[in-house]
Amino acid sequence: MIEAYLQSAKTFEFRVTIEGVHYSVLTAYLRVQVGKIELGFPGEVLRDKIVVTIPALQKFVSLALDRTYKVRLEVIGGGFYLVPWEDSIVFKPSIAVKNVEVVNEKTPCIVLKRRSV
Repeated sequence: MIEAYLQSAKTFEFRVTIEGVHYSVLTAYLRVQVGKIELGFPGEVLRDKIVVTIPALQKFVSLALDRTYKVRLEVIGGGFYLVPWEDSIVFKPSIAVKNVEVVNEKTPCIVLKRRSV
């Protein structure tokens, strides 16, 4: 299982050896299945690897956090459709401060000290 954060991009690098077709005619996509919808992210196909970046999704989609989604790598070209990798992905929230409660009404005192060099 893979973890990703909605607020930041995540890059996947797949080491792949595909024989019988030149890599320059291939296209690749990382697909994330969200219910009846699939999100597709194009990949860069290189000689011995495929690199795909999922951008920060917070502004584009509303995904349930901590829920597992199916994810797969698709490679298409030369008359073939291949799925060399499948797994699951969980989107996590970035660290955030929520529900701050004032327990003492006195003004908090914050002291910053400069270190001597």
